[in-house]
Order: sequence, then C-alpha cells, then structure tokens
Amino acid sequence: MISCMTRAVLKPGAYEVDGIRFATLGDIPVRLQGVTPLALSVVHEYRIMPAASYRREWTGQVAGYRYEIRHAKGPMILAFHWHPEGLSRVTMPHLHVGGPIQGVDLAKAHVPAGVITLAGVVAFLITDLGVRPFRDDWRTVLLTENH
Repeated sequence: MISCMTRAVLKPGAYEVDGIRFATLGDIPVRLQGVTPLALSVVHEYRIMPAASYRREWTGQVAGYRYEIRHAKGPMILAFHWHPEGLSRVTMPHLHVGGPIQGVDLAKAHVPAGVITLAGVVAFLITDLGVRPFRDDWRTVLLTENH
C-alpha cells in the first residue's frame, strides 16, 4: 500500500508491549510528492496469532493505529487514531482535526469515526489531497489490500 505513494517502507519495531507489535515508517513523517507539501506518519499496531485453521500457520490481527497527515513543514492536518488498549480513556476509532474551523478548536477533540484502513488513508491522500501516486496500478493494489 505504502509503495503506491512513497519509496518509504513500513518496518516492524524492535519491541513488543503486552503482545502488541508496532510497525512504522520511521521516527519522522515521510514527505509525499504532490500539489500540496504533505507528510505522513504511520504507527500500525498488530498481534501475531495462531491461525484457527492450521497449527503451523500464523495470522496478523490489527490492534490499533495512528495515521497522521501533516503539512510537510510540521503542523498536523488530520490524524486517524484507534487505540483500544492502553492509558487513553478514548478507545473508539476517532479523528483529530488540526487547528480551529469556524472558531471551533477540534485539535484535541476525538471526532467519532469508523475503523480506517491504511489502504483507505492512501487512497484519500491520492484522490482527495493530490498526492502523486508512484505506481500506475495503485487502485488495484489498494482494492486488493482493502478486502
């Protein structure tokens, strides 16, 4: 999915907390090519579980995420979060909007949202925010990953 819009690679972290592993694009947001100077940071939380069908097979289970779209020079524009476990009182999937809109500051609000996939975020960046795709087959790749 990530290869549809950047050469960066989603890499597993070196640590695990309560059975949850983390994959990221790195410590700093990855600059995206397009009309507007945007950057993306990803923290994808997952568990490795034994597959129900076979003893020797394993499967990944999403345990949470933080997908943050930023202006390339810093400020957060949108953030899709879901952290069902941990210290936060907000365990439902939610959206953060950077800065005030019409005088209402939504930056710290937890706007309810359904579960958002990384494929959905990539498609949104390309189709709605003008990020230049790196692959001609990006639609096919994202459709495959979303099902």
